[in-house]
Amino acid sequence: MGRIRTDLALETKEKFEEDQVEIRGVVIEENYNEEKDIKTTTVLQ
Repeated sequence: MGRIRTDLALETKEKFEEDQVEIRGVVIEENYNEEKDIKTTTVLQ
């Protein structure tokens, strides 16, 4: 399984939210693993 980086997609979505613009069809899921101290953000389309 390859590694997929979505930093640009996340940054773009956050910028649109700052401008109060919604991007239809884009969903962000955030999970935090306390045991490993890792935050995972998944951007779905």
